[in-house]
Amino acid sequence: MKKGAIGLSINMLVVIIISITVMVSGIAFTYNLISKSDTLEKQLNDQSKAQIERLLVNQGAQVALPLQRITLKRGKEHLFGMGIRNIEESKNFYVTITLAQFVDLEGKIVDEDKRKDGKIEVDILNTLVYNSEGIHIKENEHKVQSILVNIPKEFDPGTYVFKVTVSKGIKGVTQYGNPQRIYVTAI
Repeated sequence: MKKGAIGLSINMLVVIIISITVMVSGIAFTYNLISKSDTLEKQLNDQSKAQIERLLVNQGAQVALPLQRITLKRGKEHLFGMGIRNIEESKNFYVTITLAQFVDLEGKIVDEDKRKDGKIEVDILNTLVYNSEGIHIKENEHKVQSILVNIPKEFDPGTYVFKVTVSKGIKGVTQYGNPQRIYVTAI
C-alpha cells in the first residue's frame, strides 16, 4: 500500500470525526435552547402569575408586565412574566423585544449608533428567550408568556432597557396595548 493512500485515508477520518463532533455540538445547543424555552412558563412562580392575572382581569390591562426592574449579576438569568388579555375576537398575538437604551455605569447613555456599531444590540437580543412565533388567544381569555433575560459575563455592566411590544393579527403591524419596558441593571 502506498504512503499517500494511507495519509489520505487518515485525513478523511479526521475530517469525518471533526464534522460529527460539530454536528453533535450543534444539535445539543439547539436541544438545550428549545428545552429551555419549553420550561419557561412552568418556572414562572404562582405569585407572579397571580400579579399578572390581577392586572389583566381586575384592572383591565391588555398587556401586563408587573416586575419591570431587576439587578442581575452578569452571567446569571432572570425570568419575567408578561400577560396578554384579548378583549377582541380570537387572534394571534406577537411579542417583539428591542433594546431601547443602554446606560453605562457612569450614567452615560450609549447612543444608538454606538450600540449598533459595537454589536451590543444584536448580541444582547440574541441572549433573550421568549416566544416570538405568535400566541393564539381566544376572545376574553388571557395567557402568560415568559421572557428569560441573560446578560453574559463578557457584556458591559450597566442598565439595559428593553422595549416589549405586543402586536395583533399580522406580526408587528398593529400594536396591542401599551408597550412595556424591562430595566435590567447588570453588575
